[in-house]
Amino acid sequence: MSNVNISDLSRVLFSYGPETVEQVISQQWTQMTDEACILSELCIARIKPDEPPEECQGAGQCAK
Repeated sequence: MSNVNISDLSRVLFSYGPETVEQVISQQWTQMTDEACILSELCIARIKPDEPPEECQGAGQCAK
């Protein structure tokens, strides 16, 4: 799968170690979220009204 395009809303799990594929799917994949779309502002409607703003988000500059 070395030629898979990873796009803005893709969910990708890189796993290494002694786990079997079944263990990775049952333990790791099920814990993955899709909350990265909030930070990138691709699903801005999901941001809670009382959520504090992120320090760095969207296509703008990051201020530290």
